[in-house]
Amino acid sequence: MNIWQRAFLILLVLCTCIGCDQVSKDLAQVNLRTAAPRALLGDALHLYYAENAGAAFSLGADLAHPMRYWLFTVGAGVMLAGLFCFALTRRETTATQILAYALVLGGGVSNLLDRLFNEGRVIDFMMVKVGAVHTAIFNLADVMILSGCLLLVVVLWRPQHHEERRDR
Repeated sequence: MNIWQRAFLILLVLCTCIGCDQVSKDLAQVNLRTAAPRALLGDALHLYYAENAGAAFSLGADLAHPMRYWLFTVGAGVMLAGLFCFALTRRETTATQILAYALVLGGGVSNLLDRLFNEGRVIDFMMVKVGAVHTAIFNLADVMILSGCLLLVVVLWRPQHHEERRDR
C-alpha cells in the first residue's frame, strides 16, 4: 500500500469509529443518564451510564485533575499521534495491520474527544456479565481499541508472518 492508500484507510476507519462511538455515547446520555440500569441479551449485557475520569477500570481517577489531564489527555494524544505517524509511514505494513492500527486510533481518538469536551471524563455505558464474572463498564471506543489490539496480535503472530520476516 502506498502512503495515500494507507491514509485513506486510516481516515475512513477513524471517522467511522469516532462517529459510531460518539453517537452511541450521545444515546447513552439521553437514554441512560437518569434511567435505571437495563439488562439485555438474557442478562448478559447490562447498560449503565457512567463517566470515568481515569483509565481502564478507573485507574488514576483519584489523581489530581492536572495530573489526569497530562497523563490521560496530553499523554494519550501524543501516543495516538505517534501511532498515526507509525501506521502511515512504515513501509512493511499490510492492509490488515493498517486496519488494526486504525481501530486503535479510532477508539483512542474518540475517548480523547470525550476527555477534551467532557471535563476530562469518558462516557461508559456497557458491562458484560456471565454468571459471577463481569467486565468493567466500557464503551464502543474501548471495543474498537481491544479489537484493533487483538487483530494486530493475530496478524503479527501468525506463522506465515514469521516466515516472511526471516526471508528479509
